[in-house]
This record gives sequence, structure tokens and C-alpha cells, in this order.
Amino acid sequence: MNSVSIITVDFPSDELAEKMSEAQYHTKDFQMISEMIFSEKVDGDIFQVVAKNENEKVVGRLQCIRNHEDFCSWYYGDLFVIPEYRRNHIAERMVQTAIETLTDRGCFSLRCYIIPTNGASISLQRKLGFSELPWEPFNDFDSTDQLMFEKALTPYRITNADSDRDARGIAAIYWETRMVFHGEEMKYRMWKEKLAGEPENIQHFLIYRGVVPVAWFTLCFQNNLNSVQIKNLAVLPPFQKKGIGRYAWENIKRMLYEHWKVTADIYSDNDTAKKVFERFGFHAVSEKQILAEDGTKQKLIHYESIF
Repeated sequence: MNSVSIITVDFPSDELAEKMSEAQYHTKDFQMISEMIFSEKVDGDIFQVVAKNENEKVVGRLQCIRNHEDFCSWYYGDLFVIPEYRRNHIAERMVQTAIETLTDRGCFSLRCYIIPTNGASISLQRKLGFSELPWEPFNDFDSTDQLMFEKALTPYRITNADSDRDARGIAAIYWETRMVFHGEEMKYRMWKEKLAGEPENIQHFLIYRGVVPVAWFTLCFQNNLNSVQIKNLAVLPPFQKKGIGRYAWENIKRMLYEHWKVTADIYSDNDTAKKVFERFGFHAVSEKQILAEDGTKQKLIHYESIF
């Protein structure tokens, strides 16, 4: 059996599309593939995972499609391997490549739909860590008679910020997002001293994607009042609208006990933060005028939620 390489392609060339169509549909006419890619690129996003042998012949393929409403949720389908290359773990390698690609792109879930009688595919999903879940629709796909499998992806990790490296990460994120906090200028050394001197009830957290710090938040615990205040939640601009706020909120909830009150104070001109917290179920309960650290007068809105 010739060696097989797995690649991901966002925009296949005519030559590759022709090979894909010939391998899967036994025709060199790749119009159907072209139209599918065009449609999904217009409405959302799509990419191909392609298996090729050492002679550049396509021996397998699947495609991944983004959810039109939840940009962090993806689907994979059209999985095939030509008969003479089956039972060589090529399908498994293609799905694993899709998982690695989506994790690297910061996505949170990958879904597929399986015909109930396809025992081999069901076994493959379970081997790769997919779980069978109650059926839900995905875009406008017709899959009501199929089983739904989904795998949670973990593109980010969260850490308690207490090291020199973390202080540098917070300083960098704060510098890029400082305008929304109306705060004073604070460089790395000031953050390092601040982290070292914080009381035990104030904890800073960093969210990393690989080795890159992409978000930061601070929690102020008031155990005697069964409450916690989210004092900061900042995401680097290139990583905004990628589900990081949701990821932070899910991790914050895991730190809390039932029936705790969660609060956050947000400046009225920070429309992004207001929308995020309102989406998480927070409600504005009061507002006040204050003199911010940058010397400007600002309206501060107090939000609350009961977890």
C-alpha cells in the first residue's frame, strides 16, 4: 500500500477538485463540489480534508462546514475512502486532522450525523471521542433520520495568573484593550507588583491559545456574601467574537457554588461587554457617574446575575 498524506484545503484548485470528484463520484465534472464550496463560503465557511497517495491520487475526502449561527460549531460529512485503501485507518486520520485543524482555529465543537445501521462509522466516532447526543439541526441539513454525534474541542486553556510570564501576558492584553477600562497606563513591572500584592480573595486568570495569552479576567470573591465580582474581562481584538467570552463564563461558573450572586461593573460606552454579559443572563440593576482612572467622567452600569 502506497503511503498516504492528509492535507486540509480551503480553496481546491481545478485539478484537485477534479481528482476529488473522480474518486468519489466517478466523474471529472467537479461542478457539484464547486457549487457546494461556493455556497458555504458565501453563507459561512467550509474546508476539505483530502487523502492523497504518493502519486497525488485522491484516495479519500471529507468536508467541514461551519454553523451559520454559532461560528465555533462545525460539522463534518461526505467522508469516503476508495475501496482499495479502506481498513488502513485513513478515515480515522482524516477526521483526526479535521479535529486538529478546528482546534487550532479556535473552534469548540465538531458534529456529524450517522445512519443508525452504519455500525463501522458509529464505532469510529466513539473511538475518536465523539458522544451520541439528542438530535439537533445543523444549518438546513436534512438529517432527522440519523444519529447525532459531537465532540467537544479544547482550543484554549485557562490558568491562574501568578507567574512572571502571566504578568507580561496581562500587561500586553491590558495595553491593547485599556481604552474600554478607562484605566491608567500600567506596564509590565506595575502588573508584576500588583499580582504579587493582591489579597487572597482577588484572583487573576489568563486564557491561552497555545503559548499565546488571548484574554484575561479578574474575580473578586466575597465569601461572606456568597458573591463574586467579575472586575475585568478583556479579549485581544484579533480573538474577539470567537467564543472566548463564553469559554471564560463557563469556567467562572465551575468555580462558584449554587445560588451565588455574580456582579460586574461595565462602562456604558463598552457596548461589546454589555452585549456579552446580557447574553450570559446578567441584568443591569443600577448606574452611577464616576471619575475614571484616566481622568474622564464615565457612567458605570452595575450588572447582576444569580448562578
